[in-house]
Amino acid sequence: MLKWISLLTTAALLTACKADMTHQQLANAFADVLNGSGQVTVTFVKSKSLHDNLIVIQNKNTREALAVTIDRYQSNSDAWAYFQSNQVQMYRDLEIQPTFSPARYHDRITNLTFETAAANSQNLEKMAALKEGAEVGSIIERLQAGYGLSRERSSEIARLVIAWKKAGGRELTDADHDSFAKQVLGVTITEAKFILQSQDQAALDGLFKKAADLNGTTIDNVRELFNKFAN
Repeated sequence: MLKWISLLTTAALLTACKADMTHQQLANAFADVLNGSGQVTVTFVKSKSLHDNLIVIQNKNTREALAVTIDRYQSNSDAWAYFQSNQVQMYRDLEIQPTFSPARYHDRITNLTFETAAANSQNLEKMAALKEGAEVGSIIERLQAGYGLSRERSSEIARLVIAWKKAGGRELTDADHDSFAKQVLGVTITEAKFILQSQDQAALDGLFKKAADLNGTTIDNVRELFNKFAN
């Protein structure tokens, strides 16, 4: 669907420590990486050729956009599962038409045009849930495709990210950031900062192994990410 976190955050920590950052600065760098994952915008739209209620989901980084029908979505159900079900009609790779205000979205395959419309309270509730589902799905797909994580572990991390954002994200305390990082990386930010700044190769290898074991990937993947982002 929309097109990355756990191991990428390791690379961010490694890079950030080069500058001898404080715990809070390092936590903020960690937060910035997490906030860049799976961020999407959601717009309620209608098409003159359809009776369906739809939303356009657009990835903030890639600008990729698709329209999704929402009529069959039941509030409080699993939004990511809805995206994958046969109940939903998707219009992919939409062409954004920014010359219109507000912007319109055109599907070249069906020649349908989607225009921004006013959403009622029920549709607003669905939009919020489906936005979260799209963010979860984006993180899952990037973890699986980019780092070979299992679907189960990718889903765990994606939902941890969403819960962390809801709890306050980068505004959380040092202890909160440590707790979250340990669930994702296997070590706290405090522990990682000490190991990385010590330049102890054995301890660094241990950090890589712990993160790799927790996330079901290889040490080489962790090292590769370090080399990519630290150079």
